[in-house]
Amino acid sequence: MASNGDAPSSAAPAASPAGAPARDAPAGALPAGDPTVVVTPWEVSGIVDYTKLIQQFGSSPLTPELVARLERVTGRPAHHFLRRGIYFSHRDVDKMLDLHEAGQKFYLYTGRGPSSASLHLGALAVVTG
Repeated sequence: MASNGDAPSSAAPAASPAGAPARDAPAGALPAGDPTVVVTPWEVSGIVDYTKLIQQFGSSPLTPELVARLERVTGRPAHHFLRRGIYFSHRDVDKMLDLHEAGQKFYLYTGRGPSSASLHLGALAVVTG
């Protein structure tokens, strides 16, 4: 995420966080640890330590305070997945809210990336403040 006209934030590293699997690692690959734990977009099995996942992948906990701030800033209830803790971590939501509260424009690039040989507009979400 970056404010209007600025270089992208250094908070979202270009490479995988230390200890995280390489971007081309096979599905279910996690850093060394319990081999019975599998976490992929399609499967979660074993006893998952979500705090450890947050540390390994360089995200931050999505706290009730941050969800309340999001509701206050937007004037709308948060999505039920946020309120129920189904989404448990984030990257830079606090920075996005800081920019919005300061009246600065910003953009978000979201998603897993292109699913085919060509990038499509659905992979880019432009948000203006």
